[in-house]
Amino acid sequence: LVKIIKNTSIGDNAWNGTSSSSNNNWVGGTLYDTLNNGSYWTGLSITQQNMIENVTWHLKGPTSSEYQSLYAEDWYDKERNGTLPTSSGAVESTNAKVGLMYQSDYGYAAYGSSCNNTSSMTLLYYDEGCMEVDWLWLEYEEWTITPIASSSDNAFFVLDSGFVGDIDADFLSAVRPALYLESGIEKTGGS
Repeated sequence: LVKIIKNTSIGDNAWNGTSSSSNNNWVGGTLYDTLNNGSYWTGLSITQQNMIENVTWHLKGPTSSEYQSLYAEDWYDKERNGTLPTSSGAVESTNAKVGLMYQSDYGYAAYGSSCNNTSSMTLLYYDEGCMEVDWLWLEYEEWTITPIASSSDNAFFVLDSGFVGDIDADFLSAVRPALYLESGIEKTGGS
């Protein structure tokens, strides 16, 4: 399947919750509902909706003591085999049509010998050269789908500086939907 990530934000949204209540349980949360049932989903045409594959989204993550030293390949492993967040009702994965980019997507999007996933540049300590060659970095704060495992209410995001961090799920940050095209979709023209 081909994964696509929107190149612009659909606006600033909370990952899950309001200023009086939040948690980092993705399924049934604020942003999950917006992307899969609410205004984003209903704004797509039926033709567009039918082009999107229902896939498994992995919802585990690293703890606060782990993520500072992770490379892209380590993030990939933690997203699938890490720890569940401590919020009530958290699940390992869910099937849905629309999600967000993973932290590992962001890390793998940097190219160049000094920025690859086995370099000394962890995502927390990206230098300016790595950010400039990361084609997913758009110079604003935006959510990823990855929750932090050692918390019940924080999720990871990319800072406008290009580094990664975690913040309370009720924080308003940019949202770029991610999805997988159905396997039968063919490109017939355009760029």
